[in-house]
Amino acid sequence: MLEQPLSLFEQLGLTTALGGLIGLQREHAGSPLGGVRTFPLIALFGAFSVHLEPNPDSAWLTMAGLVCIAALAIAGNWIFASHLQGDKSKHAGLTTEVAMLLTFFIGALVAKNEAIVAVVLAGVVAVLLQFKTELRNFAGKLDAYDVKAIMQFVLLSLVILPLVPNETMGPYNALNPHNVWLMVVLIVGIGLGGYVTYKFVGQRAGLLVNSLLGGLISTTATTGSPKKRNQPYHCVWAINSILGRGQWRKKARLPSSRPTST
Repeated sequence: MLEQPLSLFEQLGLTTALGGLIGLQREHAGSPLGGVRTFPLIALFGAFSVHLEPNPDSAWLTMAGLVCIAALAIAGNWIFASHLQGDKSKHAGLTTEVAMLLTFFIGALVAKNEAIVAVVLAGVVAVLLQFKTELRNFAGKLDAYDVKAIMQFVLLSLVILPLVPNETMGPYNALNPHNVWLMVVLIVGIGLGGYVTYKFVGQRAGLLVNSLLGGLISTTATTGSPKKRNQPYHCVWAINSILGRGQWRKKARLPSSRPTST
């Protein structure tokens, strides 16, 4: 929240600009449901829904406005889908409809003096809409083991790490389980980041990213991260080793690191 609330005209200007940013992208993408005029109007509708609330503590008028936008989006999607019957080259998605609802919230956030949150949200929405092809290409290049590695890293960092107690224990209070697990997350994260960069950019870039991340975060984590970027699933194998799944190497058919006898 801003320390000094924006004036009404400043709120209207910011709301129009943020809605226009999303609308410009939709107009350029050729969306049939809305463009450079529709989205600023939706954002202004959200802002005025907040300003016209009879009670500042209530939100029934804002919710009613959201329901109206949702109904218009559903109706527009249904009409557009009915025109596409028999045309298999096109399909009616929900991206523009969701963007409409988020644009309404952006206008409401500006009216609530949450301009910073509104600006960040508008930027994220515009970027996600613009880089549709790049994001799909990125997801298409990932195989099952890559997705598995990413999800296991999410398990280590976003599920287990917050649950590990962040307090010292043991002799002389020398052990902090949270810091120990954080080091595990850093080691796996550096290895995963280097491997993803290696796969999509090249081996030199992967090693460079691994070195930069390690230098900025932890040299210990860098020395403990996987070095063999030419083994495609080495990072996933490291994660499974931490999780105690030693049979993964056989399933992934990784080359053995043991020297072969002749």
